[in-house]
Amino acid sequence: MEGLKNYTRLFLLAAFPFSILTFSAKTPAYGEGADSALDYNGIEGPGKYVLIYPQGLTSAAQGLAAWRSQNDNLIIAFVKVEDIYADPRFEAATPDQEIKNFLIYAYENWSIQPEYCCLYGSWDFIPPHICDLAGAEDEHWQSWYGCVAGDDDIPEISTGRVWATDVSAGNIYNAKVAEYETDQGQPWAYKNLFMLNDTINPYNPEEDWRQRQEKYSQDLIDILPGDFSYETSRLSDFDPPFEDASTWFNNKVNAGASFIWYMGVSTGSYWFLQIGQLNNQDKYPIYMNNGCYNEYTDAPFSDFITGYPSKGGIASIGVSAIGPVDVVGMFSQTFFYNVYRSELSRLGDIIRETQKDFIQTHPALNEYANAYFVSGDPALKVDIPSSYFPHCLPG
Repeated sequence: MEGLKNYTRLFLLAAFPFSILTFSAKTPAYGEGADSALDYNGIEGPGKYVLIYPQGLTSAAQGLAAWRSQNDNLIIAFVKVEDIYADPRFEAATPDQEIKNFLIYAYENWSIQPEYCCLYGSWDFIPPHICDLAGAEDEHWQSWYGCVAGDDDIPEISTGRVWATDVSAGNIYNAKVAEYETDQGQPWAYKNLFMLNDTINPYNPEEDWRQRQEKYSQDLIDILPGDFSYETSRLSDFDPPFEDASTWFNNKVNAGASFIWYMGVSTGSYWFLQIGQLNNQDKYPIYMNNGCYNEYTDAPFSDFITGYPSKGGIASIGVSAIGPVDVVGMFSQTFFYNVYRSELSRLGDIIRETQKDFIQTHPALNEYANAYFVSGDPALKVDIPSSYFPHCLPG
C-alpha cells in the first residue's frame, strides 16, 4: 500500500503532460461509455462530472480529471471557461451568468446530466456569483451555479471550488486528493475535533453565546457513531496571543482527525497560526467553519487546503455571509446526520443534501443555507468507515 501511495504522489506531482493519458482541447470526455462527440466549440460533453478550468491551469486541471476518470470511472466533461465565454448560446451580461447558462444547458440537453461541478481556479480565473445574501451585502453564493432547474434555491448540481492560484497549487491539491482517497478507513479517521471560540461576542458584549455553542457541539457529538472519538478545544483555555491554541491544533491534526468543526466569531484563525509547521501527510481533515464571512481568499484557510504539499486539510466548508449561532448549529446537525447517518459518500452530495434538507425544513432560513460553500473537489470521497452507515435517518 505504501508503494501505491508513493506512486500516486509522484504521478500527480510530475510535470505535465504525463504519459498515461494525453489531453488536448478536443479530447473526448473521459470514462467508460463516454460520448466521443464534442458538444460545441471544443466544449466536451456529456459528463456526470463537469470540470471548469481556465487555460492557464490546464495541466493542473488535467491531473484531477485523470484521477477522477481512472479511479472513479466518472465520465468527465473537461470544459475551458474561455470556451464558455466564446459560445454565443451562453451569452449574458456577466461571466458568472454565462457559466450558469452553460450548466443549465448541459443539465437540460446532455444525455448524461451533470451531478458535480468543480470550479478549478481562484476568483481571478473563474468568478464567483456575488449578491446580497443572508443579511449581508456583496457576498458569494456558490451553490447558485448548481441551481439549474425550477425556481427554488435547492441545487441539482453539487459545486465546489479548488482554490488554485497557479499550477503549483493545483498540483498540490491533486496529490493530496490521491493520497486521501488511496488508503481510507485508518484509525485516525475515527476522530473529530471541536473548536469553540467561546469569548464574549464583540458585536454584542451582553450576549452570552457560550451555552449555545456547548449545546450544539454536544448535539453533534451525540450523532457520532459509538466507535468515533472526539476532543474539544475552547479559546478560553488559552491565553493571548494564543500560540498555545495553534500548538494544540497542530498536535491534534498531526495525530489525525477526519473532521474539524468550528463555531465562534468570524474565523478560527487562532488555531491556524502555525499551519506551515504541520506534519500530517496522508491524514487530511475536512474543516467546517461556522463563523461569519469566511472567504476562500482568507489566509490561512486557503493555504490550509492548497498552500502546502502533503500537509493541511483536504477540503473546507464555510459561511460566506452572517452565521448566527442557532442557524449554523442547526445546519451542522443536518450536515452531521448526512455524514454519519446516511449512505452518502461524496462531499458534494453531502452538502447538497444538507442544503436541501435544511431549506425544506426551515424555508425562511434558505439564504443561510445558500451561504455555505465548499472549498475542494465536490466529488471527494469522504473518509468515513462505511461499516458504520445505518440504512436510514433516525425517526
